[in-house]
Amino acid sequence: MVTTQHRISGRAHHSPEMPALRASEEAPSLAEALENVQRSIRALGPAMAANPAPASPQLARSLQAAENVWRRIGAEFGLFSSVEVGAILGARKPNRNAASEKRSAGQLIGILRGNSYRYPGFQFDRERGEILPVISRLITLARENGRSDEDLVHWLISPSSYFQEAHRPVDFIREEHLLLAAAKDQFEASW
Repeated sequence: MVTTQHRISGRAHHSPEMPALRASEEAPSLAEALENVQRSIRALGPAMAANPAPASPQLARSLQAAENVWRRIGAEFGLFSSVEVGAILGARKPNRNAASEKRSAGQLIGILRGNSYRYPGFQFDRERGEILPVISRLITLARENGRSDEDLVHWLISPSSYFQEAHRPVDFIREEHLLLAAAKDQFEASW
């Protein structure tokens, strides 16, 4: 429960409907939030100062929202490096080229993050060491309709009315015909 404190004549007063902060429960999360704010300021301040044009608050919020989406994808599915993809696919020694070649051939979804590509984990059958067959078909369909790999990933992780209870397409990643029908319906829709 969030608490409020009011200052009345120099003494702390706790409103009766909201108990005082419990240091053991809420103080660590407040400290973590403060540390996160400070890290963000240290990271964003120099970047904004280096840009000669002013950035709007809306742009800054939009960029942070996009970053938050990528972090949620990484937390839920993993965003693997090229070397990690090589290991998933059975490479005996570190191999960056396999992921790059498969991405270039339209067989693997790769997202440029910073200076390197990252590969969402939902596209792999890790038990078999393979890329799910539906992935290349999704990439082809997306690219034929002017969609980027980023667009495809956003569509896969976003709730869709095409599915019962507005599930995400990624929740049906192993139901190839259903997923491809939904993608075709979405990507080829004309207004």
